[in-house]
Amino acid sequence: MSTPRCFSAACLRLPFCAFCALIVIYRTTPAAGQAKPLSNLGGWVGKSPYFLWKTSEPLHRRLVSLLGPEYPIFAANLNPATDLEGENGILHLEGNAPHQGGSEEAILIVDVPNDTIEVLLLHKDTVVHAFAEKNRFVALPTEAKERLTHWPAAGVVQALNGLKRAASANTENRAGESARTKGRFTPAPRSAKAAPM
Repeated sequence: MSTPRCFSAACLRLPFCAFCALIVIYRTTPAAGQAKPLSNLGGWVGKSPYFLWKTSEPLHRRLVSLLGPEYPIFAANLNPATDLEGENGILHLEGNAPHQGGSEEAILIVDVPNDTIEVLLLHKDTVVHAFAEKNRFVALPTEAKERLTHWPAAGVVQALNGLKRAASANTENRAGESARTKGRFTPAPRSAKAAPM
C-alpha cells in the first residue's frame, strides 16, 4: 500500500521550511565582532562632509527619521560645515547656514561604539533643539562644547537637560524606549530680553 501523495509532499516541505527559517535567523543575527552600522563614517574623518548626511546610508535615513520636519533646517545649517572630526570614538561636525553664523547653526554628533546619533540645532538666533536616538545622551566633543558657548546659554542648558532626563529615564525603564528624543527650548519674545550690561 502506498502513502498518500499529499502526505509525502508535506514531509518534503517541513525540512525546506526549517532550512529557510535557519537562514532568516542567521542573516538577522549580528555576528560577534560585526562592524557597527555607522562605522563606515570613519573614512570621512578629516574630509569635507558636504554630501555625508545627504548620501551616506544608514546615516541619511536615520537623520531623516530622527529629525522629521526639522531635517531641511539641519541640512541648510550645515552648509558650510567643518570637516568631520573624531574624539574618543565620537565623530562630529559643526556648521551654519550661509551668512547666518550665530543665527542658524547645527552640530552633528555620532557615537559609533554605541550606534547613536545626536543633533543640536540653533534656529532663528534663540531657539535650541536637541535630538538623540534611542533616548541616549552622547558626551559632547570639545569643539562642540566650544560652539555651544556662542549659543543662548539658557536654551542650551534646557535642551541638553531634556536629553539627559530622557536618557536617565531610559536607563530606569528600557521597556518604554522611544526611537526619538527631543529637547527643546523656546525663549521669550526678543522684546522681553534684558538689555546687556
